[in-house]
Amino acid sequence: MQTNDSDYRIRIAVCDDSSICRELLTDSISELSAKLGREVFLEAFESPEELAAAVSDGRCYDAYFLDILMPEKDGITLAHEIRAIDDNCMIVFNTTSDQYALEAFAVDAAQYLIKPIKREALMKVLKKLLPGPLADSVHIFHVKTSAGTVLLNMENVDYAIRDDRAVRYHTSDGRVIVSNKLRSSFTDAVRDMLDRPEFMLVGASLVVNLDNIIAEERPHLIMKGGERLCPPETLFNSVKKQWLTQAGLANA
Repeated sequence: MQTNDSDYRIRIAVCDDSSICRELLTDSISELSAKLGREVFLEAFESPEELAAAVSDGRCYDAYFLDILMPEKDGITLAHEIRAIDDNCMIVFNTTSDQYALEAFAVDAAQYLIKPIKREALMKVLKKLLPGPLADSVHIFHVKTSAGTVLLNMENVDYAIRDDRAVRYHTSDGRVIVSNKLRSSFTDAVRDMLDRPEFMLVGASLVVNLDNIIAEERPHLIMKGGERLCPPETLFNSVKKQWLTQAGLANA
């Protein structure tokens, strides 16, 4: 099934009229969230009007990272509009000047970050937003999609398959994440997965999480998320053998 916005646990919106600042901040949030072992959904907006329209349409977020000095509408005004709709979200201001600090905290801002944003300061904010101990055993990777950046826990990925010029990730909780168009080969795009022993490359365009196969009913593999995956017939036995080996049942 195709994913919808409510499937994501933590949703973050970034609004900045500077494309460079938007990209730097979203990349930093993605990287640091991964270090915290948490999945997040990131969506970037280039104007306050665009974000305000999204919120008015019901696309609310757990946290908003807002620039203050933007044309037509400043971040303080935007924050008041967001607060009128959602009083429970986290608002973080990121700007080049500290002269608006008092106004910022009038909307109960969680933090006021001065550009260039220090990683330590950003990590402190994310720890408030994403509570819990560091998960060293959790392997997170990010997928850039048309809607924003999605962080995925590899453990939750049942399989990934090439879809025209993109990669389609199917998760054990029923989500389907479609990447942006590939700029490299399929194997390069899924390299982080292939570096893990539980993932097997099947043919040239399919990667299967062996740990998430719960049964085989030839020609199908029954995945943890309930999907019946049909690998190439000529490779079915190889996948089955590797699955049994991974599960410690090779001689069963």
